[in-house]
Amino acid sequence: MLQESGAIAQQRASMRLTRHYTVTVEDGVAVLHHTPSSWWPWYWMDAKKFMRERQRAYRKLAQSGRTDIREVRGYSLWIEYARDGFQQHEEPVQFWRDQMGLIFLWLFNVHNWRVSRIPKLMRLLHREVVHVGTMDWATFVERFG
Repeated sequence: MLQESGAIAQQRASMRLTRHYTVTVEDGVAVLHHTPSSWWPWYWMDAKKFMRERQRAYRKLAQSGRTDIREVRGYSLWIEYARDGFQQHEEPVQFWRDQMGLIFLWLFNVHNWRVSRIPKLMRLLHREVVHVGTMDWATFVERFG
């Protein structure tokens, strides 16, 4: 039983890429997460800074030298992954992954309060589909490495 739980723990690994991004690798699929550092959850991020931070996370993952990844994915209610070179499709929204994640990110981004973006948050929360960006590992490393 103990050996089985160890194998499960090895199949799923998480690491921080930047102050704002982590990646979880499970069964060869790396999923990017916008998760600001928990030691100080408040942050300021406008659209330009968010794009730079996302690109920095892509580069750090691509340069990590990991051999256990075959695909990179991202899920978002607002990011158009096709603009970053990913293949994009849509899937039904999952409450905890997509909507609750967005609420927490939105609440702690001081920029949203400063420019009063509540209507945008409400529009995003009413979406029924989430953008899913996928890219195979070799292409990801070539593009961002």
